[in-house]
Amino acid sequence: MRAETASAREALQWRIAVCVLWLSIGLYLFSLSGIAVCLDPGECQRGWVALAFGWVGVSRVEDLAWFANPLLIFGWLLAPSGARFLSGPFCVAALLISGAYLFATKVVGPGEAASVRPIW
Repeated sequence: MRAETASAREALQWRIAVCVLWLSIGLYLFSLSGIAVCLDPGECQRGWVALAFGWVGVSRVEDLAWFANPLLIFGWLLAPSGARFLSGPFCVAALLISGAYLFATKVVGPGEAASVRPIW
C-alpha cells in the first residue's frame, strides 16, 4: 500500500513539474512578442529582437542580463532529463542575472546610448 502511495505521489509531482515547465516556456514565448525596450518614443524593440541580437551589445554589466536567456533554456533542457536538482539552480541563476537589467541607467541602441531611469 505504501509503495502505491509513494508511486502515485511521484507521478503527481512529475505531472506538476511538467505543467510548471510548459507554463514557464509558454510565458517566456509570450513575453517575446511584447516590447522589451524603447530608446525613443517611436523606436521600440520587441522581445524577440532583443533575444536575437542582445548578445551583440554585451559590453557593460547591465548588458550581462542577456546571458539569463541561455541559462534559462539550459535549465529547461535539464528538467525533463531527470536532473531537476541541476535545473533549479540554473533557472534561479537566470532570474538573478536578469535582475541586473532593473538597475540599468543606460541602454545602447543602434546610434548612441540612451539614458533611462532604473525601474526600481
